[in-house]
Amino acid sequence: MLSEKKSYLNAAATNLYELSEEEKIQLQCEARERYYLDMNSAHEDGVNEGIELMIQLNSRLMEDDRAEDWRRATIDLEYCAKLLREYGL
Repeated sequence: MLSEKKSYLNAAATNLYELSEEEKIQLQCEARERYYLDMNSAHEDGVNEGIELMIQLNSRLMEDDRAEDWRRATIDLEYCAKLLREYGL
């Protein structure tokens, strides 16, 4: 009878350990999923912000009759950054 209780307790302890390991894995998976969702959202936000800045820059350059600067900014990243700073964008 005592050996049955010990065997039962060992089995219960093993099951509890396995369950807590599964829960840890599940929590890790959920955390990883949240991380990727957050990263994707941040990436989307950055892309949208970049698009808005470029629309504003393009509008300002066209208003100021700076078509050549606009053309150059579309192929020269450093020049584009310079124009963004120039316009305070």
